Amino acid sequence: MGMHNTLETFINNIMKIVKLKTLICFISIVLIPIPMFSFDTTLYQPNSLKNIIWSFNQQYYPFNGLTVASREIIPLIPNNNKFLIKVKYLGSVVPLSDDHKNAIEAYAQFINQPEIKTFYNYSIIVKEEESKFEIPIQDVLIDFLKKEIKKDDEFLLYVTFTGKWVADYLFIATEFQQILSP
Repeated sequence: MGMHNTLETFINNIMKIVKLKTLICFISIVLIPIPMFSFDTTLYQPNSLKNIIWSFNQQYYPFNGLTVASREIIPLIPNNNKFLIKVKYLGSVVPLSDDHKNAIEAYAQFINQPEIKTFYNYSIIVKEEESKFEIPIQDVLIDFLKKEIKKDDEFLLYVTFTGKWVADYLFIATEFQQILSP
């Protein structure tokens, strides 16, 4: 009987340990948020919108581009087209224009990532030097942007340059960062 009690006690202790480890795993997986992905800022090269467009035009024009319904499009494969730009927020978040909606959908199809088109439903209006730009921004960033960036604040915007779509150069925002005063 003594041997049976020792074995039974041993097994009960093992079961308690297994239950405790299972509970700890459950808590760590369900209750402690773990980021789905890490945003790698090193992929984004500092630049300006004006310079990106100028460089693009130097590289691709004259260009016998693709045409869709008699309109020229020049999509870019996402590799060296991620940039960090400094812009001024003009305080406006607007619904995505039909042209931008169509361009994002075409770009998502072009790079074979159709889910991207569901990330963008709004644009922000920003200014760089004297030029205004309407830049689509991921929906998940909008509330954070409204809380952290005020009208006329300069901030850093992480963008992917998707190319030229019809008559517009399309940048899509994937993250932003406040510029903190010293």
